[in-house]
Amino acid sequence: MLLLTCALFGGCTRPTDFVVDLSGEWEVRLDSPEAEPQVIQLPGITDMAGIDTADTLQPRLEEPQGQQREAYYTRLFEVKKKMADKPLELIFERVLWKSTILIDGQPVEALDYTNESLVTPHRYALPRGLAAGQHIIQVCVASQAQWNGIMGMMELRALPEVSIDRMEVYPDASLRHLDVVLTVTNHTSEFQNAYLMLITSPRGQASEMWPSSPVQETLEPGTTTLTMSCNLPARTPRWSEAHPDLLCVGASLETKEGITETVVNVGLRQIETRDGKLFVNDEPVTLRGSHDHFSSHTIYSTTDKAGWTKVFEDAKEQGLNHLSFRSWCPPDAAFEVADEMGFYLGVELPVWSTNTGSASAAYDYLLHEYENIIRTYGNHPSFCMLSVGDESLYDIDFLNAFVADMKVRDPRHLYSLYNTRIEVKHQGATSIYE
Repeated sequence: MLLLTCALFGGCTRPTDFVVDLSGEWEVRLDSPEAEPQVIQLPGITDMAGIDTADTLQPRLEEPQGQQREAYYTRLFEVKKKMADKPLELIFERVLWKSTILIDGQPVEALDYTNESLVTPHRYALPRGLAAGQHIIQVCVASQAQWNGIMGMMELRALPEVSIDRMEVYPDASLRHLDVVLTVTNHTSEFQNAYLMLITSPRGQASEMWPSSPVQETLEPGTTTLTMSCNLPARTPRWSEAHPDLLCVGASLETKEGITETVVNVGLRQIETRDGKLFVNDEPVTLRGSHDHFSSHTIYSTTDKAGWTKVFEDAKEQGLNHLSFRSWCPPDAAFEVADEMGFYLGVELPVWSTNTGSASAAYDYLLHEYENIIRTYGNHPSFCMLSVGDESLYDIDFLNAFVADMKVRDPRHLYSLYNTRIEVKHQGATSIYE
């Protein structure tokens, strides 16, 4: 409980003994792992480094554009003694595009289709860990264009023997209530008796802490989903543009292997439409917004809070309260800043196509990307709207079914077919979709 209290109020940071920063100098070989090596700084991409020629193709999902290229990035790294033989996770943010990884020549397993994601970190698992000492990693990145590289965080993390992999928080703003879904992995071969509790607090207010009653669970080896609920005081502030008040929600899980904890920031925010009007926490809202085309079209979007603070400060100076990200989704840093500044964000699955739904491969890819987005960014109160894509025509039945499934999976956001205004002929009638 003391450790979790410390984490809630910013007094603790992730122990560096259990993290290896993989950013810095790498060797890269184009098209073949046997090609002549060149030096590149990562995060970065090949054309920015002057290693590849600049590319002018527009990103599209419906068919390949240009020749697929592969770049093989390699470097040595060292596993610290405290990390030796512990379960490990590799995280690479904003990879362009599909990645595969070898460590010491052996393939590493990608988690949940993340190694094909354009909008969420690529994650890899090494459940048996690595020995202390030096190892070699090779990351192969395949892309349809010459935008090839890794643009964000690059880390190797050691996990506890019983780890909290994900926490999804579902607020009810009117009832001041939280439903929490935890994904927990028991990396041992034994059943574990676990004691779980939640602590919620207004962010930055050390005098206010609302712990839940602890519950006992038995965890079998492998991954388990746990659910908890907690009621909050009637005075708990709600999140909106005018009052972007955040809550810190921490979960603590204790077993004989030790204590594992995680903390997320959420907001009591309910967004809905009534008769064509938008309401946040029962108050009418008018969106004053613009499209963020720059970052998606140049792909050099920042992944740190300082860069996104500049973006949202500029937007706020223009009187805006909303940004729409056409055919892409920004990184976590953008949502963190938008949470703090009270912006309403609309994001899209990474597709700009006139025949969405006609190819099963495209459907499967979009389904995985939706799940990746919800798992990675779904807790952010600034994440208000999600569209299947930008001008994603013309299979309206497919789009309607996709939106219906999204509403069931995660009711925290508003969903739409796409963001455009166009006339569509469907089943003998002409409709206006906007």
